[in-house]
Amino acid sequence: MKQIEFERWEPDAENPRRLTYAGQRTAEDVFHELEAQLDSVGYLPDEYFTMDWRWEHGRQIPKGADFFCKTDYGGSEGIYLDVAIVGSFNNTQKTISLGTYKTLSDGDDAMHTMAALEADFLIAMHKLVNENLQDFTWSGYDLIPLDEDGNRKANSCGYAIQNPEKIMDYVNRMLSGGCYAVRVIDNATKKATDYENEQEN
Repeated sequence: MKQIEFERWEPDAENPRRLTYAGQRTAEDVFHELEAQLDSVGYLPDEYFTMDWRWEHGRQIPKGADFFCKTDYGGSEGIYLDVAIVGSFNNTQKTISLGTYKTLSDGDDAMHTMAALEADFLIAMHKLVNENLQDFTWSGYDLIPLDEDGNRKANSCGYAIQNPEKIMDYVNRMLSGGCYAVRVIDNATKKATDYENEQEN
């Protein structure tokens, strides 16, 4: 399965090469993307796949949220895979069901299918978190070295710091070390600011 984003990013008005955080996606968007992905790989359950009513009417996925999955036999027939969102809701950590998948069969093959689907969810989310760590961090500042094309400079280290008063000290150190530019991301707002090396211009 492809990665499923919880956040919306749009090109920055002043610098189209840079993406700006544009808010969280709604649970309905995420749910329908899941449904489409399942259908495309032949995993759509044979009985139903339904979204929990608590996510209706455009409710957004909270910042820093994660998936939680559980596969088990149903109370009557079939096998259920519950997919939940774990996150901070009104400053309280909660786990709220996103949707439920159900098979008609409760045989061994059906259990293996649902367990494989759960594994696909977890693998996709693990990749998403590890490849986009800044999207799941909501404090401090990330300093990223850039090359001339605005991409992360290869073989160069960035920094994660908490004290905003130290930002320019690190930026100047990185620029003097050969970076074409340094991108500073405020993890609280996801606002990014680029500082270019004047000697390179």
